[in-house]
Amino acid sequence: MLKLLLDEHISPEVAGGLRRLNRSLVVHWIAERGNGNFLGQEDSACLLEAATERLTLVTYDRRTIPRLLKTWAEEGRKHGGVIFVDEKTISPADIGGLVWALIHLFKETGRWDWTDRVYFLRRRAVRVLRTASPIPKRSLPLGPSVASPEIQGASAVPSQTFSVLPFRIGGSDSSQLLEEEHGRHSNPRPPQPPR
Repeated sequence: MLKLLLDEHISPEVAGGLRRLNRSLVVHWIAERGNGNFLGQEDSACLLEAATERLTLVTYDRRTIPRLLKTWAEEGRKHGGVIFVDEKTISPADIGGLVWALIHLFKETGRWDWTDRVYFLRRRAVRVLRTASPIPKRSLPLGPSVASPEIQGASAVPSQTFSVLPFRIGGSDSSQLLEEEHGRHSNPRPPQPPR
């Protein structure tokens, strides 16, 4: 089962976001462990804590952790797994991007045995689904017909009430939904700025 230990270089807001979005995901931030005693400690202490608690370490540290994993493998020591995040792929300032990527990883691999597993996290492709924000129904005013003679005899009455549902992104009266895209671009148009 995937249980996460976020290293000290990952914002505590990531832990909070993960907890809010998925209550079944176990998430710890390294500063919360041992009354903050792990802050500033050697990477081996963090990896050992993660291994002891069967937690998977999430880190941006691709400089020292890989060497440590190699040493542990040569010594036959087991670890709880490591998820590497590349700052060029998901910036440390992109809290939502990291939360979103970890949530999707949990959905896909949450039941795996993460012992000695190493994973390179990538940004999840997302698409924005625009939701309709209804506006009040309006009646068309009575007036001269502009339809062709064939259409004028149809059942539509000029005073019939119609509902108009504009699509827009942003603003206080609409919401955005994010959904994994799996590499397809079903909506090639970029999102429009709020009106």
